[in-house]
Amino acid sequence: MVVNVNNPGWSWECLTALRRHDANIFVGEMLFKSRAARSTEYSSMKDESIFVSTAESMADQSVTSDQSPCVIVFIAGEQPCVEAAILSTRQLYRGHRVLFVCEQRHWVWLSQASQKNIFIVEQPFNPFGPSASSLLKDLQAGPIAACMLVVADLGFESFRFRVFALRLRPSHYLLLHTAKPRLPKPMGRIWFTLFAGATLFLRIILKVPGLDGLQRSVRAGYRAGLSKVHDGGIRRLPMAIAGGILASLRAIGWRGLALLAKWLPPFDQPLAVGLARLARIRMVFGSSRKRTGNELVHVIPSIGMGGVQRQLVLLLKNRSPAYNHRVVVLRSEDRFFGPELSECGVGVYYLDSGEVRSALGLSPGQQTQSGVHPVFTVVKSSLPLCCEILKLSLFLRTLNPRPDLVHCWLLYANLAGSIAARLAKMPLVVTSVRNIQSEVNYNYYDPRWQRTLERATAPLANAITANAPAVAEDYKVFARARADQVVTVPNGVDVEALHCLSAEERARKRQTLGLGLDHVVIGTVARLAKEKDFETFLRAVARARKELPPLRCVIVGEGPLRAQLEALASSLDLTGVVQFLGERKDVGNLIQCYDAFLLTSVIEGMPNVVMESQLLGVPVVATRAGGTVDLIRDGETGLLAPIGDYRALASCVVRLFTEDGLWGRISLASAKQIRAGYTIEQLVARTEAVYRGLLEPSAKRTGVPCAE
Repeated sequence: MVVNVNNPGWSWECLTALRRHDANIFVGEMLFKSRAARSTEYSSMKDESIFVSTAESMADQSVTSDQSPCVIVFIAGEQPCVEAAILSTRQLYRGHRVLFVCEQRHWVWLSQASQKNIFIVEQPFNPFGPSASSLLKDLQAGPIAACMLVVADLGFESFRFRVFALRLRPSHYLLLHTAKPRLPKPMGRIWFTLFAGATLFLRIILKVPGLDGLQRSVRAGYRAGLSKVHDGGIRRLPMAIAGGILASLRAIGWRGLALLAKWLPPFDQPLAVGLARLARIRMVFGSSRKRTGNELVHVIPSIGMGGVQRQLVLLLKNRSPAYNHRVVVLRSEDRFFGPELSECGVGVYYLDSGEVRSALGLSPGQQTQSGVHPVFTVVKSSLPLCCEILKLSLFLRTLNPRPDLVHCWLLYANLAGSIAARLAKMPLVVTSVRNIQSEVNYNYYDPRWQRTLERATAPLANAITANAPAVAEDYKVFARARADQVVTVPNGVDVEALHCLSAEERARKRQTLGLGLDHVVIGTVARLAKEKDFETFLRAVARARKELPPLRCVIVGEGPLRAQLEALASSLDLTGVVQFLGERKDVGNLIQCYDAFLLTSVIEGMPNVVMESQLLGVPVVATRAGGTVDLIRDGETGLLAPIGDYRALASCVVRLFTEDGLWGRISLASAKQIRAGYTIEQLVARTEAVYRGLLEPSAKRTGVPCAE
């Protein structure tokens, strides 16, 4: 007989009465069929099928009393699960009354044996709902010998049945594994509860959205773990769980790594903020410096072409013998200033080199990408800033002699270097600000975290050098740095190293560039990047050329926007007018070929190329960006225009060449300004004054010379 337990009208007495009528009730249709009809319906089934009861088993079950102990079988899964359940039940509990609890789709596989009671539940089955309460009352009408549960699909679908089985309180439980030919062994209530809890944990994993690969891996691992449970039965549960976990981890493979690579990157900068907080705590409880030292370490992201790299090289070339300098370069792919840095006679360490890896104690296999465990590779690529901090901190600890002061150059080094130095218990840290920090759209890291990162790392520095008064004032507000913490140290120009071309040499140099004596040459030296605003540059040149037809333009520098800018120049009808020369070593000679220098930056610190142009007597037209306004007094040492205003810039260019005497006055005044206050000797003196004020307690920071 088949009964829908979701109908509250059915009771145990009703079920017993229906059994005596030898009827089969179909759920939904309530259609009654006789035994003969059912025999005809299933006559096509094979005699060896386990659904066809033998005469002996039918006789045993026909004489069984309704009040004799029954066996309750919870069915889940596909037809093989049902076949295994019936076979195991008949072998273990011959002569017992059997009650089946199953889903609606299972009744057709069970209804051949008229002596069996079938209780159908609808999915999803709530083990604590009203239907479950009604079913519980009916099943507990007689004594229960055992509860058997089919472990379908590794036990995930039968979880609700397991919870319900705990409410029945039989003498023992059995789990029927369809993949195992041997008969199961009974277990007590405690072990069965543990199994149900493990199933709940696995179900939670399987319900997390977006973890399809992980879910398949968990299933595979669970299957592998269960295969290791042999004759020990439930006592081998720990071994099964351990085996399942290991197999799951192996099966996750690259899918798990892909998820890791997707989830980790957003945590890189928040974790860096956490490391900065930890470094600040370590700074408070760290040991203080007991002696005056002279060991300095400079940390810089790269030594590629750039104004900051040039300043570092000039500082080291003209340094005094009072201090011992070493340089740590975070990335070695661009070594534009590498040869000049080597000529300085200081130790240079590339953090991503094999030499540094050996110093950190890494094995030779770890020095190659193939020798690194994939998890570490994913973590390193997903958390670059945090990994850089930890790696640099470990390396600073290995330096011998131990550094007395760490000087960080550029924004990325300010973050990684200051945190790493404090974690390594370095006594003193100096950072440098080379740009207007409030313009967040052009920096290396996520603008949402920039202010937080700067404010978290600013307290780690004993001194912060700014290369222009405008930059210093901006940083005090942006990073909430203390007023006594920020010191202005302007850039310097190596006056002696600049070779002034004669008139004949200048003419030959211009000729090699395809420029005649009658051409008016506007040039620049800058990285072809967004912050330099070359779109405004080209539009200003195109507009100025309408009033100055002989105008030509030379651009020195490389960057990610080169192809885009070349296309823009062509669209502005500047083909043959503008030359893109890329990176050049002879920047000083090229600047002397210019008649004017044009800088259209959106943000700037104290631009070295402006200082070099002024020293060489080449007038500068620039935007009012950052420290540029500290170098140019409008109309006296150069001409200034609003940021992004190409019309104003074009007007300044035209004015420079059309107003009588303006070009000559600006040329002389700007050269005199650089020689008076911005030489490399002054840069070295100001920088070493900062070092001395920190390394020598008796020195006064207020005595540091600056251009304010």
